[in-house]
Amino acid sequence: MMGLAKRSTTLTSFTGHAYRCAIVVPVSLERLIVEGSPFVQGLAVVGVLEGIQNIWSNNKTDPEAFFPYLGLEGRNAWKELNRAW
Repeated sequence: MMGLAKRSTTLTSFTGHAYRCAIVVPVSLERLIVEGSPFVQGLAVVGVLEGIQNIWSNNKTDPEAFFPYLGLEGRNAWKELNRAW
């Protein structure tokens, strides 16, 4: 999961075809959060979303730049993570 979070740091710099491929990450996360078992939901939120927040911050990239790409449940989970910290 951390590998996915690390690769996502370039999402905001993609254009054209690369952007269309990269947008799969937040769309897939949304499906995992909405349709996954409790374990899968936790993995998507804590393993990926929290990983993105931490890795982006450590790479001097504003993790909030990822927020607009998230779906409704992904945004709710993101806000919950922010409140938890």
